[in-house]
Amino acid sequence: MSETLRRARGLEPAAPTELTLRQQVLLSFLAAADEDSALDPVRVMKGLFLIDQEAPREWLPVDARYVFEPYLYGPFSMDIYRDLEHLTGLGYAVLDLRSGRSWAITQPGRALAASVSNNLPAGLRNYIRRVRTFVSSTSFRDLLNAVYERYPHFATKSVFRR
Repeated sequence: MSETLRRARGLEPAAPTELTLRQQVLLSFLAAADEDSALDPVRVMKGLFLIDQEAPREWLPVDARYVFEPYLYGPFSMDIYRDLEHLTGLGYAVLDLRSGRSWAITQPGRALAASVSNNLPAGLRNYIRRVRTFVSSTSFRDLLNAVYERYPHFATKSVFRR
C-alpha cells in the first residue's frame, strides 16, 4: 500500500506542512459538510469561484484568490486542480474514482481543516459553509444556471446550454 493511500485511510498521519491561504480555504471548503460527501469537479470549481467572487476582501485578500477564466462549464482555474493534487498527495484529500472523479476529505484532512479554519475570519468560515451547502444541494443544471446568470461572462465558452 502506498504512503499516500495509508495517509488517506488515516493509517498514518500526514507530514506536517504549511498550506497557502488558498489551499486552506480549499481544505476548509471540502470539510465544510457534516458528512463525508465527495464533490465532483464542477461543484469544487463553482464553490471556490463563488467564494472568490463574493467574499469581501477583508475576509479573503486578493492574493489568496484563484484566477478564473471562461471554460467548458463556466469559471475554471487550473490552480484548483493543482491544489487538490497537492492536498491529495499530503493525504488530506482523496480522489474517489468510484463516484465519478470526485474529491473527499480524509480524517487527517478534516483534523487539519478544523485547525486552519479557526485561523480564518469567522465571516469567511460561515460563508464557506453556506457555499458548500449550496453547491452540494443544488442540481448540476441549477448550479450552472445560477452561476451563468450572475456571471454571464464566464458562460461564453460553455458547452452547457440552458
